[in-house]
Amino acid sequence: MLNKSLNRPLVSIIVRTKDRPYLLKQALASITSQTYDNIQVILINDGGCAINIDEIKTILVNRTLTYIHNQNTLGRSEAGNVALSHIEGRYFGFLDDDDTLFPDHIDTLVSFLENSDYRVAYSDVVEFRKKYNTET
Repeated sequence: MLNKSLNRPLVSIIVRTKDRPYLLKQALASITSQTYDNIQVILINDGGCAINIDEIKTILVNRTLTYIHNQNTLGRSEAGNVALSHIEGRYFGFLDDDDTLFPDHIDTLVSFLENSDYRVAYSDVVEFRKKYNTET
Protein backbone atom coordinates (compact mmCIF):
# COMPACT_ATOMS: atom_id res chain seq x y z
CA MET A 1 0.00 0.00 0.00
CA LEU A 2 1.42 3.37 -1.02
CA ASN A 3 1.83 6.24 1.42
CA LYS A 4 -0.22 8.85 -0.39
CA SER A 5 -0.10 11.38 2.43
CA LEU A 6 0.73 14.78 0.98
CA ASN A 7 2.71 15.70 4.06
CA ARG A 8 5.41 13.10 3.37
CA PRO A 9 8.59 14.82 2.15
CA LEU A 10 9.71 14.51 -1.44
CA VAL A 11 12.65 12.15 -1.95
CA SER A 12 14.90 12.60 -4.99
CA ILE A 13 16.58 9.46 -6.33
CA ILE A 14 19.49 9.96 -8.73
CA VAL A 15 19.83 7.11 -11.22
CA ARG A 16 23.04 7.05 -13.26
CA THR A 17 23.11 4.98 -16.42
CA LYS A 18 25.17 4.31 -19.52
CA ASP A 19 24.44 1.74 -22.23
CA ARG A 20 22.50 -0.71 -20.03
CA PRO A 21 18.81 -0.16 -20.85
CA TYR A 22 17.70 -3.60 -19.62
CA LEU A 23 19.27 -3.09 -16.20
CA LEU A 24 17.98 0.48 -16.08
CA LYS A 25 14.40 -0.74 -16.51
CA GLN A 26 14.82 -3.12 -13.58
CA ALA A 27 16.28 -0.38 -11.37
CA LEU A 28 13.44 1.99 -12.24
CA ALA A 29 10.84 -0.72 -11.63
CA SER A 30 12.26 -1.09 -8.11
CA ILE A 31 11.60 2.61 -7.55
CA THR A 32 8.03 2.20 -8.77
CA SER A 33 7.51 -0.70 -6.38
CA GLN A 34 8.37 1.43 -3.34
CA THR A 35 5.82 1.62 -0.55
CA TYR A 36 6.75 5.31 -0.43
CA ASP A 37 5.43 7.23 -3.42
CA ASN A 38 6.51 10.88 -3.11
CA ILE A 39 9.58 10.37 -5.29
CA GLN A 40 11.39 12.43 -7.90
CA VAL A 41 13.58 10.36 -10.22
CA ILE A 42 16.59 12.16 -11.67
CA LEU A 43 17.79 9.97 -14.51
CA ILE A 44 21.21 10.89 -15.87
CA ASN A 45 22.37 9.18 -19.05
CA ASP A 46 26.15 9.63 -19.02
CA GLY A 47 26.92 9.69 -22.74
CA GLY A 48 25.18 6.38 -23.37
CA CYS A 49 22.80 5.03 -25.99
CA ALA A 50 19.44 6.67 -26.64
CA ILE A 51 16.77 5.98 -24.03
CA ASN A 52 13.08 5.72 -24.86
CA ILE A 53 11.73 8.31 -22.43
CA ASP A 54 8.10 7.38 -23.14
CA GLU A 55 8.87 3.82 -22.04
CA ILE A 56 10.68 5.12 -18.95
CA LYS A 57 7.64 7.24 -18.02
CA THR A 58 5.46 4.15 -18.39
CA ILE A 59 7.71 2.23 -15.98
CA LEU A 60 7.74 5.09 -13.46
CA VAL A 61 3.94 5.45 -13.53
CA ASN A 62 3.28 8.59 -11.45
CA ARG A 63 6.80 9.37 -10.24
CA THR A 64 8.23 12.72 -11.29
CA LEU A 65 11.02 12.36 -13.86
CA THR A 66 13.88 14.74 -14.55
CA TYR A 67 15.96 13.45 -17.48
CA ILE A 68 19.51 14.60 -18.25
CA HIS A 69 21.49 13.30 -21.20
CA ASN A 70 25.20 14.10 -21.20
CA GLN A 71 26.35 14.03 -24.82
CA ASN A 72 29.85 13.05 -23.67
CA THR A 73 30.74 10.66 -20.88
CA LEU A 74 31.69 12.55 -17.72
CA GLY A 75 32.18 9.53 -15.48
CA ARG A 76 30.19 8.24 -12.55
CA SER A 77 31.17 10.91 -10.00
CA GLU A 78 30.78 13.92 -12.28
CA ALA A 79 27.45 12.60 -13.63
CA GLY A 80 26.27 12.36 -10.03
CA ASN A 81 27.43 15.92 -9.38
CA VAL A 82 25.48 17.18 -12.41
CA ALA A 83 22.36 15.41 -11.15
CA LEU A 84 22.72 16.89 -7.65
CA SER A 85 21.83 20.33 -9.03
CA HIS A 86 18.39 18.99 -10.03
CA ILE A 87 17.33 17.71 -6.62
CA GLU A 88 13.96 19.02 -5.46
CA GLY A 89 13.43 16.68 -2.53
CA ARG A 90 14.08 17.13 1.16
CA TYR A 91 16.08 13.89 1.04
CA PHE A 92 18.03 12.28 -1.77
CA GLY A 93 19.76 9.05 -2.62
CA PHE A 94 21.59 7.32 -5.44
CA LEU A 95 20.59 4.19 -7.33
CA ASP A 96 22.82 3.02 -10.15
CA ASP A 97 21.32 1.19 -13.12
CA ASP A 98 22.67 -2.17 -11.96
CA ASP A 99 21.07 -1.92 -8.51
CA THR A 100 17.55 -2.41 -7.20
CA LEU A 101 15.79 -1.39 -4.00
CA PHE A 102 13.70 -3.50 -1.64
CA PRO A 103 10.10 -2.21 -1.71
CA ASP A 104 10.28 -0.60 1.75
CA HIS A 105 13.76 0.91 1.34
CA ILE A 106 12.82 4.57 0.98
CA ASP A 107 9.94 4.38 3.45
CA THR A 108 12.25 2.87 6.09
CA LEU A 109 14.94 5.51 5.68
CA VAL A 110 12.52 8.46 5.55
CA SER A 111 10.58 7.20 8.57
CA PHE A 112 13.83 6.92 10.51
CA LEU A 113 14.98 10.41 9.52
CA GLU A 114 11.61 12.01 10.23
CA ASN A 115 11.56 10.48 13.73
CA SER A 116 15.13 11.20 14.78
CA ASP A 117 17.68 14.00 14.99
CA TYR A 118 19.85 12.39 12.34
CA ARG A 119 20.39 14.13 9.01
CA VAL A 120 21.75 11.12 7.10
CA ALA A 121 20.62 7.52 6.87
CA TYR A 122 21.78 4.62 4.74
CA SER A 123 21.34 0.89 4.70
CA ASP A 124 23.29 -2.28 4.21
CA VAL A 125 23.25 -4.14 0.91
CA VAL A 126 22.63 -7.65 -0.28
CA GLU A 127 24.90 -8.67 -3.13
CA PHE A 128 24.09 -11.34 -5.64
CA ARG A 129 25.53 -12.17 -9.00
CA LYS A 130 23.37 -12.73 -12.04
CA LYS A 131 24.21 -13.19 -15.69
CA TYR A 132 22.11 -11.38 -18.23
CA ASN A 133 21.95 -11.08 -21.97
CA THR A 134 23.49 -7.74 -22.97
CA GLU A 135 21.54 -7.81 -26.23
CA THR A 136 18.16 -7.31 -24.51
